[in-house]
Amino acid sequence: FTNKNIINPNNSLIADNYIINKGDVVSIIIYGVENKNYMLEVDKQGNIQIPSIGPIYVHNIEYKNLVNIITAKLESIFQNSKIYVSLASASPIQVTVSGEVNSPGIYNVSSQSTIKEILLTSNGISKNGSYREIKLIRDNKSVATFDIYKLIKEGDNSYLNYILRDGDTVVVSHVVKEIQLEGEVYNSAIYELKKNENLTSLLYYASGIKPTANKFNIRIKRFVENSGIKIIDLEKLEDYELKNGDIITIFPISEIKTDTIYLQGNVVNPSNKAYYS
Repeated sequence: FTNKNIINPNNSLIADNYIINKGDVVSIIIYGVENKNYMLEVDKQGNIQIPSIGPIYVHNIEYKNLVNIITAKLESIFQNSKIYVSLASASPIQVTVSGEVNSPGIYNVSSQSTIKEILLTSNGISKNGSYREIKLIRDNKSVATFDIYKLIKEGDNSYLNYILRDGDTVVVSHVVKEIQLEGEVYNSAIYELKKNENLTSLLYYASGIKPTANKFNIRIKRFVENSGIKIIDLEKLEDYELKNGDIITIFPISEIKTDTIYLQGNVVNPSNKAYYS
């Protein structure tokens, strides 16, 4: 969230599943036998008023349906003419951001905004916030839960399917299980795991162990009920259950070779030789 490169949603193509709001402006262009050009705002009753035709109710319908409804209506009236319908401008909406974010509050944002934009607007997730459980609340119901790890690790951008609506609330949960991983892995860091995720998942997010890692020498440092420290040595790589606050160290393979004879001292060619019993 240090990257503040926010794309202005108003400059983006309108998604087919965008929901038409009061205050949106619909552009209608008729050309051919007749030529007309209308810029029509969705009024407080949810209608657009087409001159000489009357109101058409468009509030709370998807953009793709808006285009189909208006086109079908006008094609029956303006025969042998072409109809082009688009959204000229989108009205702002109010969205509440709460939980573990740096700047919780109520924000006025573009009605084409997604979870990503609203989190950037609220200055990102706080130190204690979860990147794995971000809930979208709509009409007092949780309609979706987002996992940013899926976006970062797998390129899953399914969050784009959820365009925010007026009155939505985005809730960032408190982190449940945080594990520090160090040693012979590709990406040493502090990782957040879900309740059912353990060592196998942790190594997946860290992109695995290095060739120099000793998979038979893994140590877990665990803080036990705020009263002491427990050291757990694993003798094999397995999906061991991890606890919040665990520190995992994967040690390197020892430089001392087994099945090797070291030939040193007053010899012509000091060297290491493999030994076969």
